[in-house]
Amino acid sequence: MGTVVLNLILVAIIGGITVFIIFLVLNILYIIYHLRTLRPTNLVFEFEQQSLSLTNANLLGSEHKELHRVNDLYFTYRQRTVSRFQGYRNVCIIHNEIKTIAVLTPDKDGWNDEEIKNITSDLVKIGTKQITEKYSDTDVLLND
Repeated sequence: MGTVVLNLILVAIIGGITVFIIFLVLNILYIIYHLRTLRPTNLVFEFEQQSLSLTNANLLGSEHKELHRVNDLYFTYRQRTVSRFQGYRNVCIIHNEIKTIAVLTPDKDGWNDEEIKNITSDLVKIGTKQITEKYSDTDVLLND
């Protein structure tokens, strides 16, 4: 009877250690992912050259710069759920034909509502196409 109890205690300890090691490894991978993920930090509009320069940076300090022609870009400016406490906020999503280039969300990665609204105005001024879905209430229409 005593050996059965000791075996159960030993199995519980080994199981607990295994769960702890798995939890620790997953947390380390999560931290590494967030340190290395590139986030949009700066947009520069080149009005004369009809282009957009996007700087992405990660938490480790490395930067990646991309230059995009306006003819290849389009954007959506719509209301999306940012978090369960903030509700719907205006979000700008910039795409090219291949991928999503940037998602600018208020109170995330240093962006705020006013900066995002100014960026969408500059996107319209530079000639970028705004994509809206017909009969969608979530799209925010910009006045030219």
